[in-house]
Amino acid sequence: MKEKQFERYRRILTLAIGLIVAGSVVSGIWQVPLIAVALGLAAMFVLRSRVTDVIEDERVRGIGEKAARKAFSIFGLGGAVVGGILISLRNDYPQFEVIGYTLTATVCVLLVLYMAFYWYYNKKGMK
Repeated sequence: MKEKQFERYRRILTLAIGLIVAGSVVSGIWQVPLIAVALGLAAMFVLRSRVTDVIEDERVRGIGEKAARKAFSIFGLGGAVVGGILISLRNDYPQFEVIGYTLTATVCVLLVLYMAFYWYYNKKGMK
């Protein structure tokens, strides 16, 4: 399969999953989006494995790594600061306390994931 054909299928699949999720949200069924996203990811993996063209080169991969690192840094710092502020306002605005704890917990999970993947790839030797 060529890259252009893969992109077309990817867009159609993304649109279909979006429509399924939107319909499920409107109807109040929460199980359907989980199944749709899981099947969509599996289909995307199969489609990507059938592509014969080069999808990305080292430059594109490097740009993606830099963008991901910057997004991680901004979300980590911003989430920790905003979460801390929301938690500190618990006496005046108790409804924001749960949001603050959720945000800071999310940042903590993100940091643990980062450390685990860093350790794994450092040990693996980035082959």
